[in-house]
Amino acid sequence: MNSRSGKSQHSLIRKFLRVLILVILFTPLKGFANEAPLKSCEQTVAFEEHDPYSDFTKIPEAQIFNREKLATDSPQTETFFGYYKGSKVFLKILDYEPSFYSEGYWLKILNAHGMGPHFYGVTSINNKTAWVIEFIDGYNTKFPELAPSGARLTPAMIKEIRSQVEELWHLGIKPNDDLQFLVSSGGKLTMIDPEFFYPTSLEDGLAGNLKTVNKILNSWRSAGRSD
Repeated sequence: MNSRSGKSQHSLIRKFLRVLILVILFTPLKGFANEAPLKSCEQTVAFEEHDPYSDFTKIPEAQIFNREKLATDSPQTETFFGYYKGSKVFLKILDYEPSFYSEGYWLKILNAHGMGPHFYGVTSINNKTAWVIEFIDGYNTKFPELAPSGARLTPAMIKEIRSQVEELWHLGIKPNDDLQFLVSSGGKLTMIDPEFFYPTSLEDGLAGNLKTVNKILNSWRSAGRSD
């Protein structure tokens, strides 16, 4: 296969994946039946020709100050922190565009229902598109072994995680099995990384959503850090 043919096939695959994920995303959600979707299916077909981020607040790169790159274990992801309008923010670049777009889509929905970190919008870093998200100083429920000494998953925290997961179900949203929360001072839990959420039906039952709660709970129990 020559290089031109390889690039052409790669472009077609990327375009197909973009259209596929966006068509899935724009399936109407319970609670959003009377709201226009972020884009119509007809618009997603022309994804390549139009700005896919037109529904998000655009933030000029020059308005992000004191930017510093953070370490990441993913070769597809670049992360930074910086300051926007006096607030510390988390900046995320993801090379895989469908997942990247999906995260912004779901963050807007989470914010509309009082969940997730505050989502400011989209900016550009070195000619790459980046999300601008509230920076939350805390530890991740995905990694109990990395939590501060003495940190435990308490019954109150489990109740709050379950409450947020139940709210997703009522909205017609199914989280991925890798559901994560940041735990900040005072035990506040903030749902993060929703790029692999997808629409579901209430007929699918709450049990599927609650599996994600059990996964978090079991990992903390295995680490001996659950009350």
